[in-house]
Amino acid sequence: MTRIVKILQETIDIIDFWKKQIEVKKLRGNIDTELLLSNIPALIERHERIAVEIVKLAERRHKDLIS
Repeated sequence: MTRIVKILQETIDIIDFWKKQIEVKKLRGNIDTELLLSNIPALIERHERIAVEIVKLAERRHKDLIS
């Protein structure tokens, strides 16, 4: 999970990041990959849905992640 937070922090610190759908898709893909590499069966089983939810939460918590 620490790796995912680091990816979020490094990625979303771009002006108007959330308006750049291509960048948001790339971020979701990177998170999805990290979940697949986790070797945790429960995460792997629902990796796509979890990645979507993490990105949604990151958008709502944008300021917390970049500060």
